[in-house]
Amino acid sequence: MNWFLHGALGCPADWDAWRREDDVAVDLYADLAPYDEWATRFCTQVRALDAAPVLIGYSMGGRLALHALRADPGLWRRALIVSAHSGLKTEEERAARLKNDGAWAAKARQLPWDAFLGEWNTQPVLAGNVDALSGREALEARREAVAEAFDCWSLGRQANLLPFLENLNVPVTWLAGERDAKFTAVARTSVGNLPQGRLEIVADAGHRVPWEQPERFRTFVQAESG
Repeated sequence: MNWFLHGALGCPADWDAWRREDDVAVDLYADLAPYDEWATRFCTQVRALDAAPVLIGYSMGGRLALHALRADPGLWRRALIVSAHSGLKTEEERAARLKNDGAWAAKARQLPWDAFLGEWNTQPVLAGNVDALSGREALEARREAVAEAFDCWSLGRQANLLPFLENLNVPVTWLAGERDAKFTAVARTSVGNLPQGRLEIVADAGHRVPWEQPERFRTFVQAESG
């Protein structure tokens, strides 16, 4: 089975175009917990249901996927990581990110929902497929969970996982869009630390690789699932 983890302001339906009948698209906002606690619970759930799971995570979900790989590396058959960060290196960087994510949490709680979505969608890193956030209106009823996730799963709270990746003996394909310079650089560094890592830079795509290049992304999902 494929286990899909969505990004910030995402939902399980984001994966409908690539999810097979027996695959699981996880609702991350239904179970918020600190990275390591979440990863342990998630891996326990997966282990009870699936003997050979494949992990697929995008952006925030990609970071959670990395923690799941660390929590139980022997569980996972393969992993597909998309536009994710392997962790910040300094306390100064982490503090700055926590401050920035705290500001997003406040906006999620306080702004009119349309205004919040508009600000989120116009970030330079997300330039590209503006339709990727269509249907996010339903998340307004869960805005407190969205806000909490900005804090709980801030990159500022994530461990620097580069040292861990050096000893991860799981085949990992890491995707980044060619127009996403920041995450392309992160992907190159991360894959350089992975014994079984494979880097794929997707042409004509930014941060939202699956939705900007859906057919190309399908080939990656099918390759990992095979």
